[in-house]
Amino acid sequence: MDVNDEFELMDMDDDDFEFTFSEIIEMENLFKEMGDKFISKSFCQDLATKFSRSVHRSGKSSVKWEQVESWFEDKQSTLAAKAIPSLVPEETLISPRAPPVKRRESTISISEAAVVLPNLMFEASVRNQILD
Repeated sequence: MDVNDEFELMDMDDDDFEFTFSEIIEMENLFKEMGDKFISKSFCQDLATKFSRSVHRSGKSSVKWEQVESWFEDKQSTLAAKAIPSLVPEETLISPRAPPVKRRESTISISEAAVVLPNLMFEASVRNQILD
């Protein structure tokens, strides 16, 4: 097995990797305690070492510090994405619906429409010729 084969196996192991329930609970609690504080490499290394030595991880792959770091980064990104919409006041959001169409309050008779319509059609055709 050469170095490339080992690297591919390592990638496959990372794809199948999952934290245990107890690890997730501990990271959730740590995340709440830390708030917006920076997560250092040594913090992630210590936590990965602790998780890898845990009884709950026996028979499973060991935890890498990068996996711990990635979990915290994903958690921060998710939290930030949820917080952004709440920063915008609701009244400034654009409604996806079109504004209501105003209806004319007055109506015209059919005979009046017959007189006005040809003039409107003429104006429209003149405008089209000018724009072309």
